[in-house]
Amino acid sequence: MAYWNRIRNALFPSRVEREIAEEVGTHIEEAGGARLFGGELRYREASRDIKVAQWLDSLRADVVFGWRQLAKRKTATLAAVLSLAIGTGAVLSAFRLLDAGFLRELPVAGAGHLYFLRYTMLNIDGARADRDSFSYDEFLADARGDER
Repeated sequence: MAYWNRIRNALFPSRVEREIAEEVGTHIEEAGGARLFGGELRYREASRDIKVAQWLDSLRADVVFGWRQLAKRKTATLAAVLSLAIGTGAVLSAFRLLDAGFLRELPVAGAGHLYFLRYTMLNIDGARADRDSFSYDEFLADARGDER
């Protein structure tokens, strides 16, 4: 049996069950009754295993069961969906920040030649202090060597 037919049979089980019931019924009539034919259920299951992709049938049954459970418990479903949405949004925003800050090159010409400016000065009590924030005027004054 073609694999595509087995997949179709797993997705539409009522048609397969009807075909199997007809086939087993025909065999029972030809055998002269269910007693002479043997265990009807055994033959149905064997025929079903041949005609249906089992992993897909199991997946379909799990999806149907899950959907019914979600429909039955609407509050829990809403809480789960909101939790997943918030978690997904948080992870996505964190990745976007990481991607923009560290993984991609800066969107300027000559990004490899950019520098971070920082200078060290002495406090009133003589301790060293590093500064990395200053105005452009302070930068120009420092570059010219002017006193502040």
